[in-house]
Amino acid sequence: MRIASQYLCGLGNCHPVWLQKLAHPTVYMIFFSALGILQGAYYSYFVGISNTLEKRFAFSSSTGSVVNMADNLGPIMFSAIIGYLSSRGHRPRWAAGAMVVAGVSSLLGALPYFLYGPDNDYFDEETNTAVEPTSNNIDFCNEEDVEVALECDNEKRQKNIPSIVLLFSSNFLNGIVASVYYSAGTSYLDDSVSKVHAPMYMTVTAFMRGMGPILGFLLSSYCLWKYEDPQHPPSYDSEDPRWIGAWWLGFAILSFLMAICSIPLIFFPKSMNRPGSKPALERIPNKLRHNNQEVELQPLRQRKRGQGAKDAFQQKTESWKRMGIEILNNSFRLAKNHIYVLHLCSQVFKWFGIIGYFNYMQKYLQEQFRVSASEASLFGGAIPLCVALITTSIGGVFVRYVKPKPKALTMLMLICEVVTVILLASLMFYRCEPPDYPKDMVTSCNVDCHCSTEMFRPVCIGSTTYFSPCFAGCRANGLLLNTTNTTIDRYENCKCAEYEQKGLLSERPHYAVEGRCNEETPACTKQFQLYVATLTCMYCLAFLFQVAHILLPMRCVDKQDKTFALAVFEGVCCLFAFIPYPFVYGFVIDQSCKVWEVSCNQQGNCWIYNLSTLNYRLHGMPVATCVVNCICMYGIYLLANEARLARFYNDDDEENVDDNGDHSIEREEIKNEITTDSAKLK
Repeated sequence: MRIASQYLCGLGNCHPVWLQKLAHPTVYMIFFSALGILQGAYYSYFVGISNTLEKRFAFSSSTGSVVNMADNLGPIMFSAIIGYLSSRGHRPRWAAGAMVVAGVSSLLGALPYFLYGPDNDYFDEETNTAVEPTSNNIDFCNEEDVEVALECDNEKRQKNIPSIVLLFSSNFLNGIVASVYYSAGTSYLDDSVSKVHAPMYMTVTAFMRGMGPILGFLLSSYCLWKYEDPQHPPSYDSEDPRWIGAWWLGFAILSFLMAICSIPLIFFPKSMNRPGSKPALERIPNKLRHNNQEVELQPLRQRKRGQGAKDAFQQKTESWKRMGIEILNNSFRLAKNHIYVLHLCSQVFKWFGIIGYFNYMQKYLQEQFRVSASEASLFGGAIPLCVALITTSIGGVFVRYVKPKPKALTMLMLICEVVTVILLASLMFYRCEPPDYPKDMVTSCNVDCHCSTEMFRPVCIGSTTYFSPCFAGCRANGLLLNTTNTTIDRYENCKCAEYEQKGLLSERPHYAVEGRCNEETPACTKQFQLYVATLTCMYCLAFLFQVAHILLPMRCVDKQDKTFALAVFEGVCCLFAFIPYPFVYGFVIDQSCKVWEVSCNQQGNCWIYNLSTLNYRLHGMPVATCVVNCICMYGIYLLANEARLARFYNDDDEENVDDNGDHSIEREEIKNEITTDSAKLK
């Protein structure tokens, strides 16, 4: 077995001397964190564009939940095996290879645009220009010919199905590589530093990874601000319900960055010295350095080839049996660890509620406060997470330098979770006055119009908002354009306005204007600002001691179980939190829908929600699950004096570590190996 080579930076037989200076945990942390930023950016970017994807490909929130949960199927299926293999393999290269695959998966997300192009409802493929509003492309009331109906675009429906499959595949692959990246990369860093310095390293890593979701939301905000086809934007702006942002652009950008940034991790050694110890290269005799260019370990390889080996099939069978037995033994040890199990349960309930709310909160902001998709990503995602990231760093520094006892630390974690629940519950009290839609979509003034809900184009008459000019009873000959003939000034000759003038509301105008009634009011703007402020405070407390949550599952288990424990942690969270929540939340969101998009006799995305129902359901579920999280954290607080957490900040006694933080046993083995090989070279 080659002992010395596992401590050297390089690839294959090439181990340049100058490269060995980079074999340091700080250098690894920088590259590892850069990939963590991109990994987190992919997830939040997908969240930011989810509502746009529903409109673009005409699918419901329940269908979207299937796409969203795809990234959790991979860890469920492969987490235990991945955790076992990566813990015994070259962990930096496992993480690097995983992120290369992540780049491919991100490119799959952008593929539907390159295959099928932009939405053609308002784009003329023949002239390659945006379609301007005319009486031919607006759903007007038609009383003369009752047989007239909007053309069924089966070709568009057929394109949507493979697009959804590609988005599902993109998320599925990304979930697998995220599990590899987290379990292999984090445990490698933790093994490379002493437990005294581990909280600081984890703080910096958590801070850098926390920048990922911020980057993702900023990227989604920028991309959704641009039209799907940036070269041919339509006449309406991003606040119009018909607006489809450039959802594909961020996928392409992230794909390129993931592939490039994963390259440096390939060159890191299989095992790394801890800070303060001499680099492995300095312990190798000069005669092995070959003119100060690279290290030659050929005698070690020759000795390895000379060893006898069992039959290949028998050896592989025994290896798989041994792996199965070790996985079972590791699983039983984890199941008997009360702190590990309680923390796992607490995080399952916490993430089920928080991530579910987090994913659909963008949709809620757009519907409740009538902001654009770009603004929802910016104010509901990037800004609160940016402030929360700062508090996460403060919490990590506090753990590193104050070093509170496990009892005190778990008590502080519990207090933060309790206050988080209170703030989360208070969010449901911030809301705007909902638009005044007619009680029934079909009324006496539009019953003969044969209207469709395929395209949402709201118009306002007085204080009442109608789904489209057709539902307002507006006729095509009443369309008035402004002087540029690119935007609509108003709709005249609307039957619903004429009908209500005959009643009590005689002061209402004969015409309708585009957009919802009272779309922007000072009161609604203030409610939105209060909501974002409370949301930011809630995120700050929820993630204040995130570093402690990262360290806890690694500190309460034996050292040899660390990577396996993280992989199981990821798998269980996926099985009971990350996979179920999209279905539960998607079902709840769909049950709050009042008006569905219907095309070709098939139901698509939701256009109008019952905002009161949506509000209480979206906030009520995370409040309930976070209460259970608090109960589990209270159990951890009671058990915090167990011996499992006694060495939370110190290295294990059984590790033979010298003053420089180096393992004397490993160094002695390396010294013996190199001395023997040096003698042979002479």
